[in-house]
Amino acid sequence: MLIIENPANGSIITQLQEDDAQSISAKYRAARKAQPAWAATPLATRLDA
Repeated sequence: MLIIENPANGSIITQLQEDDAQSISAKYRAARKAQPAWAATPLATRLDA
């Protein structure tokens, strides 16, 4: 678990699951697959995302 703390007061802002090599690889493949469609999306549309 990755804990994100507020440095000013030490309170916990959020907690995130840590990724392992397999989940990072899957996320990378998904991003690579989606990139051509994103690149073809008009800038005005991407700015609204």
